[in-house]
Order: sequence, then structure tokens, then C-alpha cells
Amino acid sequence: MDTSSLIMGLVLVSICIVPLYLFNLNRKNKKKKLLQALSNIAAKHNCTISQYDVCGENIIGMDEAKKYVFCFKKQNDEIQEHFVNLAEIKNCKTTHTTRNVKHNDEVQKVTEKVELSFIPINGSEPNINWEFFNEEVKSHMTGELQLVEKWTKLISAQLKSK
Repeated sequence: MDTSSLIMGLVLVSICIVPLYLFNLNRKNKKKKLLQALSNIAAKHNCTISQYDVCGENIIGMDEAKKYVFCFKKQNDEIQEHFVNLAEIKNCKTTHTTRNVKHNDEVQKVTEKVELSFIPINGSEPNINWEFFNEEVKSHMTGELQLVEKWTKLISAQLKSK
């Protein structure tokens, strides 16, 4: 094999690998920034994040020892920070709002909203809803429903162990 073929091969391989590497590096940096933002929220309540998940611009985490749940969401330039003390919560559920749409003589369900809903022990207080997806803001879901369902189970397990 001659030198020019070797150089051409290396150039082609690097053209394929470099963008993947940069994409992965960007994703890791984004995840690190989201985790830092979530850790800052937790620190305000003397908590530390022991478990967390990232989905797009959303990050949710929990201090399992102190039974607090935190959420940080960045959408466009708007930042939302949430926290809830599980000692004040009776139940947690996934709220998945859909509507029917007729398309080519078929009825399809379209997701309008996905929320994580906390039901307070004090029945006179309103439910606490954390929105993870809204079709008016974002056109398609990227794992939000699965994330909320997973965290509903995790939080419900924490509520049972109170």
C-alpha cells in the first residue's frame, strides 16, 4: 500500500470519527452542566443528589436519605427549578394527557402533555405538577414519558418506605 492511500484512508476515517467524538463530548458537557445545576438546587436544601436521570434539557434527581426530589429544566432561555419534600407527599403518579386525531380514516392518540404529579398528604393543598413534555412547546417526545414513568416508580418506592 502506498503512502497516499494510507493518508487518504486516515483522512476519511478522521472525517467520520471527529464529528462523533465532538458530539459525544458536547453531550457529556451538557450533562455535567445539568447535574451541576441540579446539585446547586439540592445544596440549597442541604441535600445531595444520590440518583438522577437526564432527558434532553430536563434533569431529575433525588436525595434518597433525606427523601427530597429535585428537577431542573431549561427550555429556550427559561429556567425552571423544582423541589419537593417527600415527607409532605402521599402519592406520586404519571399524568399523560392525550387527544385523538383522525388521519386517513384512522384515529391516532397524540400526546399533549407528560407530567410528574405529586399528591400532598394535606388534601386541601393542590397537586404539584412538573411538566416534562408539552406539545405546544416541543413537537415530539424524546423519552420524557419513559423518564416520568421510571421516576414515578422510584418515588413511589420511597413513599412506601417512609
